Order: sequence, then structure tokens, then C-alpha cells
Amino acid sequence: MRRINEDLIEISDTVRIERGHVRKQAVATKELLDSKVTAAHYHVGGRDAAGKKIQLGEPMDYIDWLKTDRVWYVYKLIVVEEEVDGKLLTVSRFMPQQSFADEAEAVVFAMGL
Repeated sequence: MRRINEDLIEISDTVRIERGHVRKQAVATKELLDSKVTAAHYHVGGRDAAGKKIQLGEPMDYIDWLKTDRVWYVYKLIVVEEEVDGKLLTVSRFMPQQSFADEAEAVVFAMGL
């Protein structure tokens, strides 16, 4: 385990903990996608915080940049297949596993991955 800075802890090559804004899930609406509510990169056809394409009326994940609340996210490196420009690519990506209000709880969980 190695602390990189006040917001990032490396547990191993495949597990890390990062402090960040709260992730939320809601149904994509024009009101939610307004840049006064969510960041401008959340738009129909774009990707949500989980990497899924955003479609009106469908659930989407987003990071609530407007709130000051922060949590500790545990991420694990996984390999996924993703379609890019009609081609299937294999990519490695850190994906969130769980979030915690308390850093110590996040460390305990991460050590078990």
C-alpha cells in the first residue's frame, strides 16, 4: 500500500482508492443534462460516469460536481471489450467497486480485493 497524495492510495497494481465527488444515478432527462445541473460532457449520445451511452429516459450514472461532498472510491483494474468506431477493442480500465464515506473502511475493503 502506498499513499500517492491526500486523495489517492495505491493498494496494488490492480486496486486503488481515490477520493472524489459523489456518484449518483438518475433517469436521463433534458433537465438533468442541463450544464447547470450536471457537467457539460453529460449529453445524449455521450458516455455517463459508468461508460454507458446516455439516452433520454434511461438510467445514467453521473458525478455530482456541484456538491462539495466527497467519498472514497475503491477501483479495480479490469479488462473489457469495447466497441470504438465499429471495431471491438480490448482495453484495461479501473472500474469503481464501491464507495465509502470513511477512508479506513475503503482501505479494509480494498485490501480484500
